[in-house]
Amino acid sequence: MINNRFKIGCSIFLMSSIFFFSSCQKNENSNSSNNEKLAEAEKPDKQVLLDLLNTELYFAETTKLGVERATNPVLKDFAQNANSKHQQNYVKLKEICEENKFEIPSKLTDEFNDKLYKFTVSNNSDFDEYFFKYLLEDYHTNLNKVAKLINEKTQPASQPILNEIEANYQVTIDDFENTRRTP
Repeated sequence: MINNRFKIGCSIFLMSSIFFFSSCQKNENSNSSNNEKLAEAEKPDKQVLLDLLNTELYFAETTKLGVERATNPVLKDFAQNANSKHQQNYVKLKEICEENKFEIPSKLTDEFNDKLYKFTVSNNSDFDEYFFKYLLEDYHTNLNKVAKLINEKTQPASQPILNEIEANYQVTIDDFENTRRTP
């Protein structure tokens, strides 16, 4: 009888030990997994950055056309300043992408390429009006996208660059609208 109790006690001890050690192993694995998840959360979101990079390239190319083709000197001056800002934003975003080993696209997306093409083929006599109307629309669209990402706070590691670009877009929109008011 004592022998049976001893065997049962040893069995219970053995089973408890196995259960305990297996749960310890799971905790170590889950800690490792949690650390990987935390490290991943600290990285900027790849798609957000690549979209912003593409947007800045589009704005840089479009404002470059504005510098080349605008007839209104105030609009031409705006385009020059905006182009400089977009090129700076593009360089910053590109550096972040390179730091995170994200593959950088070599050309614009089809959507932005189509928009850029429309600016390229617009009639010289109405280029200023076309440039103002559609570029301002694009600025507002992209400002809203960036503001939504900021408000959703789904990209915590990307927040600093999102905040910076949102501020740049707002200043650019204000400057752009002021060119409209200038004779």
